[in-house]
Amino acid sequence: MKRKTIVIFAVIWMVLVVATASSALTLSVSTKKDIYMGEDNKYALLDDILEFIKANYYEEVDEDVLIEGAVRGLFTSLDEYSFYYSPEEMQEMLTESEGVYYGIGVLVSLEGEGGIRIVRVYKGPARDAGIIPGDVILAIDGDAINAHTAQDLTDATDKIKAESKEPVTLTINREGEIFDVDVMRDEVEAERTRMEILDGEIGYLEITEFYGNVTSEVERALKHFDTNGIDKMVLDMRSNPGGDFYAAVDIADMLLPEGVIVTLKDRAGNVESYDSKASYNDIEMVVLINEMSASATEILSGALQDYDRAYIMGTKSFGKGIVQDVLTIPYNGAGFQVTTASYFRPSGEAVHKVGITPDEIVELSEDYDPYNFNVDPDNDNQLAAAINYLKNND
Repeated sequence: MKRKTIVIFAVIWMVLVVATASSALTLSVSTKKDIYMGEDNKYALLDDILEFIKANYYEEVDEDVLIEGAVRGLFTSLDEYSFYYSPEEMQEMLTESEGVYYGIGVLVSLEGEGGIRIVRVYKGPARDAGIIPGDVILAIDGDAINAHTAQDLTDATDKIKAESKEPVTLTINREGEIFDVDVMRDEVEAERTRMEILDGEIGYLEITEFYGNVTSEVERALKHFDTNGIDKMVLDMRSNPGGDFYAAVDIADMLLPEGVIVTLKDRAGNVESYDSKASYNDIEMVVLINEMSASATEILSGALQDYDRAYIMGTKSFGKGIVQDVLTIPYNGAGFQVTTASYFRPSGEAVHKVGITPDEIVELSEDYDPYNFNVDPDNDNQLAAAINYLKNND
């Protein structure tokens, strides 16, 4: 079966479009003018308004800009995960999904009150500047952020990204303390996975997002563990926002016995199941998740839990059980993504707005040091709990 592009993520790269609609700033003048609006087809209203604006707006307008604005408006009437990409935005999205771009090296999400929350900090400019997970960006170069949708988020990140090394000033809220941080943009390569062997007997594999060559990196890690006689593993997917649907399915196929991995169901009731093959790696696992683990992460962790292939620890996941198709418009290079289906666990349970409940709830300790980016169970009590479970579950 030919694979189309399906993305499932809750946390995305952002851009900021600022719209103002304040009566205090609006001067309206009522004029009597007869306007003929055709009613002969369902697009007449759009056509007539477009022609009226072109003929009567007080300045020259670019018809292509108006049409793009109208197209964006279509997506704003849908959910927060459906939106339009200009040709430039589409190219940026494709470049970033491969993992290399000019920026500051962070993964972000909507914060809920208009800001942008730092979910993950990669090795690079942001880490060097002292930015840590949990920080909330309030402004970029002095311009306040008001991000409430995926499109807002995508728009805001465009202000952070650049084509070369350039400084950017971020206004940060860290647990109520507000301050500015100057960061020098640089070429950043996103880290999809991290692999270590702990105490000579337990494998540690972190998956930060399901993009790029993550499938081959996971396969390489499993082979490395097997070569070194490692038969227990901590699979860390905390704060993993998701990514490519097929990457999650392929990784699940490596770790599950024969059976259904995930089922998609669209509006018309069409059902499509994705199955694992009989052969699989039977390494014993603890999976770590948290409230920012979403989408593709929930596909993998939910399937592992349903087949009793892993013990899930941490906190309840985000709860994004819908998928988006990403399509490119061939004649101009623009594109869009739109939510097309819900997905369900092997058990048939829904994930959307429900999440994955761990087998054992382990809250992150208040003593956790976010500046410690090492794999350190002395600092990370959730990791320590996972290691302890594997060592004592013989």
